[in-house]
Amino acid sequence: RFDISPFLGVVNTRKPVNISAEVISNSGGNSTGVWYLDAVLVLYENAGDFGERLTGSAPDVSDSGLDINVKSNPSQTVWNITAKRTLHIHGRLRSSATGEIFESRVWSTLHSNNINTANDTTSNSKGAMRGEYRSGWSRQGKTAETMKREEEEEESSRDAITATTSKSSSKSSIRSITFEYPYLVDSTETQDNTTFNIIGNVSYARAMDVQLNKGYRLGWTNAIEAYAEYNRSLSNHTDINRQLGKSLEAFRVVNAAATPPRASSRSPCFSNELRAEDGYLVKRTDHPGTCRFPRKHGYRLNGHELYINEKLWCSE
Repeated sequence: RFDISPFLGVVNTRKPVNISAEVISNSGGNSTGVWYLDAVLVLYENAGDFGERLTGSAPDVSDSGLDINVKSNPSQTVWNITAKRTLHIHGRLRSSATGEIFESRVWSTLHSNNINTANDTTSNSKGAMRGEYRSGWSRQGKTAETMKREEEEEESSRDAITATTSKSSSKSSIRSITFEYPYLVDSTETQDNTTFNIIGNVSYARAMDVQLNKGYRLGWTNAIEAYAEYNRSLSNHTDINRQLGKSLEAFRVVNAAATPPRASSRSPCFSNELRAEDGYLVKRTDHPGTCRFPRKHGYRLNGHELYINEKLWCSE
């Protein structure tokens, strides 16, 4: 999810606008395979009636570019790949009616790493994608020129000037999102004179922590761990000596204005676990939810998404 509010200065022109999304190096270069994006544009109506009275220009964009580093050991049995990119966008809109300035900023940092290890019997791939995303806006008060013009037009008294000045107070909001997606895929193949054996482990998790403007913090993790083993005869492939598979999925929610920021480091206010064996659900554990959401702003967690006043990731 990416906030494109800083670009409002170039889209608020009453002309058709094309907003597109693409995967970097989706074709050509060193990439393999094809990735597809099905982007969805979400619009929120501003409570104030501004419309075409807001004008602006192209935002300031600071992009570090994609930095990729690939290393391997001399025998090329271990490959270490890291990537990093940072992005900062700053847009500004001005109200031609009041002279107020609306600023919008987006900061985004993304890190990813992957280590692949392979030999005659074992292959292992592990890594994670980590990042931080912050977006915020600020509304600055009327300019001195605007207040002076209003003063002259209204032939206001000193009290009226004071009232006008009080409207110039600035407002702002910011939300911060920290996320981590670790993964591990491991397999080992062995055989003796009579049997062939393979063992596999897979683990994957999504962890996200959100801090909103009023200091409220919410975090959740969803992790899956799976194990499988298969052993059969070398002479008769239908002669299976052992096959099993089991997995555990755990979903946890924490909420508190506390540190450390990572949700996995704090006691959950809600948790749910599912255990499966050989393709069947064998156990479900539900722990009573004690999460407290501020009623004033209508917080609601639906699956992996946070809603505020029925709006997805809407600022206060």
